[in-house]
Amino acid sequence: MESTVQQQKNFTAKFAKKLASRDYVSAYAMTSLNYQHSTTLEEMSDKFEMIMTPDLNNGKIIVGEYMESWPSKQAGELGWVYVSIGGDIYSEAIVVVVCSEDDQLKINAVEFGRP
Repeated sequence: MESTVQQQKNFTAKFAKKLASRDYVSAYAMTSLNYQHSTTLEEMSDKFEMIMTPDLNNGKIIVGEYMESWPSKQAGELGWVYVSIGGDIYSEAIVVVVCSEDDQLKINAVEFGRP
């Protein structure tokens, strides 16, 4: 699948917005089969809730750093994206890996919390 960096960033922002609004079913549908084999919807939502504070409800989504190459990159993975979820006082982050699956962008990995 051909995709631009901006398409991957936009897809990642959409995923983060789904998480921030607690629309876990829609967010999970954006993940790859590989992710779904290793992580249940409940595990994903639990991990996200662990990093959230009341200040971050529906927080501002800021897509930050993007990399096309990183040490653990697997075949089919396209980009590594850092996303900040900001509140009035505090912010958190997720790191996602975007892949191509059946000619569609999917989230192949998620790391919850700032590094």
